[in-house]
Amino acid sequence: MDGYKTEFLTKEQSYTADFDFSNFRERKDVYSFLLQEGPLDWECLSRAYFQDRKLFSKYVGVSKTHAGYGDVVKWQYIDNLDSRHIFFSTFIFSHCKNVKEIVEIGGGYGNMVRLNHPVINFDKWTIVDLPFVSNLQKWYLSHEIKNVSKLRFVSAYDYSSIIDNKFDLCIGTNSISELAWDDFETYYNSIILNCKYFFYAGHTYNCGRELLSAKLKHISNDFSLVKNFDEGFIDSYDDNILYNNLYENTRL
Repeated sequence: MDGYKTEFLTKEQSYTADFDFSNFRERKDVYSFLLQEGPLDWECLSRAYFQDRKLFSKYVGVSKTHAGYGDVVKWQYIDNLDSRHIFFSTFIFSHCKNVKEIVEIGGGYGNMVRLNHPVINFDKWTIVDLPFVSNLQKWYLSHEIKNVSKLRFVSAYDYSSIIDNKFDLCIGTNSISELAWDDFETYYNSIILNCKYFFYAGHTYNCGRELLSAKLKHISNDFSLVKNFDEGFIDSYDDNILYNNLYENTRL
């Protein structure tokens, strides 16, 4: 049950220290697993609107620079991934109020931070990720956010500095569903169990149903489901589900 471990390692090997981030949205040779370009998703935006209209209006008003776009992938004010992250954000923060300490396991290029930095009054947002992804996050967010003092970037290879920390919220948007079982267990025992709320978005395909079912069952031992939204779709082979679960820790 290795999830996407092989793909992550392969992409990491393609990264070089002098990598040019200026058109990273076109660099699928290195960052394909965190890119989701395309037109805005009206269905996601509609769901976000009905989660919380006031929050929705704030998120759609968050500015975005041209950072990372290039000759092929053109700038869009709200693209496909923005639409999904706006939904995630309204889904989470319509319920989780006064959240101060946030940890995100696998933060993509930092888009959730970009959207929430001007909207949610948090004290510290920590992103745990592979170093070559953290470097992208630092570059991107330095272009999108004037003051990055409330952000903390932690290596996935050594997060010992935060294992005793208590967090109000842990965010895992697809990344946790893609982790190998041993990596998931380590994160779960050292970080996720120290969080009051846990947002877990994932998919029941690609990584194998056995792995994903085992994770959901494991989570249910320590967390109660506060709210969820399942998105069903049909492909040529199977009925697949995208799930969005917000949990509350029953141990804290």
